[in-house]
Amino acid sequence: MAWCWWGPGGEWMCYNEEDSRKVEDAFIRQTRTFILDTNGYQYVIDLHDMSQRNTSSGRKRQIWRCSDEVPDGVTLYTFTWDGEPYDLVTCAYLSICMAQGRATCSFYISRRKFTVDFREMFQRSTETGRLRSVALGPELKPIPRGRLGLRPEDVVMEHATTAEDTCSICLDGFADEPPVRLKLCRGHYFHRACVEQAFQRKSSCPVCSKIYQPLFGTQPPGQMIVRRRHDMTLPGVGFPGAIVIKYIFPHGIQKPEHYHPNAEYMGTKRVAYLPWTREGEQVAELLLRAFRHRLTFAIGRSATTGLEDCVIWNGIHHKTNVQGGPGNHGYPDSGYLQRVREELQAFGIS
Repeated sequence: MAWCWWGPGGEWMCYNEEDSRKVEDAFIRQTRTFILDTNGYQYVIDLHDMSQRNTSSGRKRQIWRCSDEVPDGVTLYTFTWDGEPYDLVTCAYLSICMAQGRATCSFYISRRKFTVDFREMFQRSTETGRLRSVALGPELKPIPRGRLGLRPEDVVMEHATTAEDTCSICLDGFADEPPVRLKLCRGHYFHRACVEQAFQRKSSCPVCSKIYQPLFGTQPPGQMIVRRRHDMTLPGVGFPGAIVIKYIFPHGIQKPEHYHPNAEYMGTKRVAYLPWTREGEQVAELLLRAFRHRLTFAIGRSATTGLEDCVIWNGIHHKTNVQGGPGNHGYPDSGYLQRVREELQAFGIS
């Protein structure tokens, strides 16, 4: 995940790889503000209003969390200058600029501004005017996320006779084929071909649902914004304060993995509430992980309106009202946090 800041030249500039990682770590921990020391300067990073402020000059600039999905039509490449590789964040930025058909693009490294000319393939230092050659390297191959399939380390061959005489999936006998069991599960056995086919749909035990690989869904691009409010009290909690989660999904075009590929889908905005307690904070962190795994929403038919091609909930229940109890998706509901933990665990989020 790359982070950028709005530069003095009126364009987005990427933080270097190390600083991007620091900001992303703070974002995942839901830290409101923190101090970033970089390039001899000190900045206050505010993840509430998405800004950075120079502690010496007081100058404030907007920051931006780049999408963790590569934009359509963009191929990521490695780039080098005089044979030295740029960091991955700069490579991603140069790839996007090149895909947009820009003749040049500018960025900062160690407080120094550089401009790359894609026509002549050189880098020029704004400070010294020095030119260096730029070369386009091989394509950056991202690591597939959430790849389905049975891994060799997930299964154990059972050559000895077992008490099970049929496959737990197809219910046929094993004949001369030795059964296999999943490494983390006991008491149920399979034909290898049966369990391999099951793992192509979901990387979990077909009998007890034990998760073997993190799951990733088909949630479309959107935002999850988490805020904490001192002035709100949820009924039945007994403590003041609430965690308010806002989801924003714009309209878009469905991809091959979605309900109706290449068709338009309708976005949505949703608000949910958690108690601002220790357990509420833990659940908020789990919900953030689920969102990053694209599990919270999907595209399908709305159960409320009956409309097709909508962004809809994907089985992880949220409290979308402050009051009204369980029947109105609100509070009080003493068992909600435990139930949503169980729903998240079914998706491999724990």
